[in-house]
Amino acid sequence: MNDLPLILAEAIRRYGRDAERAETSQRADSRLEAVQSLASARRVLDPRQKAIADLFAIKGRSITDLAKASGEPVDKLEALFRATCQTLADHYETREAA
Repeated sequence: MNDLPLILAEAIRRYGRDAERAETSQRADSRLEAVQSLASARRVLDPRQKAIADLFAIKGRSITDLAKASGEPVDKLEALFRATCQTLADHYETREAA
């Protein structure tokens, strides 16, 4: 998983930062912006993608941990994670272009 392209890594980091800001920001405008950004990103993800994004970016779980807990093969979860990151990257790119 160390070969994740930078744009995909940045997308999952942004998702995590938005979730953190939505929970912890003391500034109402910053919190609202984060809540809206996170909600928008979550709308483009299917339920499994939401789960892996949340567990990885928000809860800090590794793909290996998720594979052990779920019984799913690591390579299957890595493919899901990559697809999730790509979906998020495409979403953020579209939003910024608008």
